[in-house]
Amino acid sequence: MMRSVLDMASERASADAKAEPSKTPWWKKRRNLKILAVALVAVVAVSNLGYQLTRPGPEAVVSDYLSAIQDGDVDVALDYVDGIWEFDEVSDDLLVSGAMTTDWKVTNVARRPGVDPLVANIDFTITAADKTTRTGRFELLDNGSDWQILNPLAKIDVVAMPVGFAEFNRVVGYPSTTTKTDDSRTLVQKPARQLWMFPGAYDPYVDSDELVKPRMSSYIAIPSKYLRGEAVMLSSQTFAPELVPGKKFVKEVNRQFTDWLDKCAASSRIAPKNCPFAAGAGARRGAVSLEPDQEYLTEKADWKVTAHPEIELIQANGKFIVREVKPGTVAISGEGEPADQRDGFPVPFSGECTIDMASLSVTLAKPGDFAFKAQRPASNCAPTDV
Repeated sequence: MMRSVLDMASERASADAKAEPSKTPWWKKRRNLKILAVALVAVVAVSNLGYQLTRPGPEAVVSDYLSAIQDGDVDVALDYVDGIWEFDEVSDDLLVSGAMTTDWKVTNVARRPGVDPLVANIDFTITAADKTTRTGRFELLDNGSDWQILNPLAKIDVVAMPVGFAEFNRVVGYPSTTTKTDDSRTLVQKPARQLWMFPGAYDPYVDSDELVKPRMSSYIAIPSKYLRGEAVMLSSQTFAPELVPGKKFVKEVNRQFTDWLDKCAASSRIAPKNCPFAAGAGARRGAVSLEPDQEYLTEKADWKVTAHPEIELIQANGKFIVREVKPGTVAISGEGEPADQRDGFPVPFSGECTIDMASLSVTLAKPGDFAFKAQRPASNCAPTDV
């Protein structure tokens, strides 16, 4: 029908063009132009309607995206995340084919009822191999050419864990630390340690299970909620499973703790940096304090661990709590000017100091590697024979 209208309009315009100008009334020219314009509008409308009817609907877009993830086609999957303007602020270490698995199923893909025809909310269910299930929701927007997924990824926050990395499907990701603030007068928020993840089922900390094992066999990542009018585009989800010690946990943490203390003892400072011992209360003012009335002014000293302590780590409130199983001591020696004899000669000193476990913090910073740190240790020292 549209073709016949165009043909009629074209023939009429052609005939009028061949006629002499004086024989074609002005009203006829105007009528022919109107006919041609109406025909063009009709053709455009029909073409647009045809495109709308043939382009993928929101359910199909979601199914295609999840299929690309299950197929391990990271290039196709990443095409769906182009619209996330905060993408570079969060670690993408896990957005690789190695972290993708096919060992999960997608069911119950359905559009929820809504009043806005340009917005679609698609619910779906992911079932892992161990039958763990979780329901997620994508939000899509009709941008005029296709349906765009506004929340294609999961933003995972691992700040509440005593580990410095995330491991899923044997792929290690190190969270980006981000701090949000509007200006210098705004209080800086607590840094977030975050990672992007594709929706799907994952096995957490498989290669770290000799040290720590989460109390979950599968973790299902679902899309983060899309936020309108907020400082960030996607909300974060907390990943904070309880970690239980593996079979080598106690032995390995104490082996590394021993090595770390020996490195601390290799320092010549009277208050070794980030270590759990110091030369008594006077260390912060440049003095070795062996007793309240026995201080020596010096900047250097020799340390030696005389009894290596043993510790136990207990996870609580998102961190490892250090419990002392066996106390330890360090010896200190050197030369210094007695504090009560200014302008005197340096004399030798020696003493024994405690190791302050209360100042100690421990994290599993990397796969297999613990990190130890102490702040402002309350280390007590007593003199020994020189």
